[in-house]
Amino acid sequence: VGDYYKLVLPSLSWVAMAGQTGACARPDMICLIARRGGEILTVKISPRRGKEGETVILFSLSPE
Repeated sequence: VGDYYKLVLPSLSWVAMAGQTGACARPDMICLIARRGGEILTVKISPRRGKEGETVILFSLSPE
């Protein structure tokens, strides 16, 4: 899932912000942070606790 968003976000004009891993609350999370037109997109991807094979994806959009 993380690889998918790393591939797709640039095609939607999102520019990855390097070194922004502080948004990850857990070590098993993947956090992607990108900027576009004065907005910041945070995508948090993690396995669903207690549910084998399920993934939770949280999107957060905020002004820069």
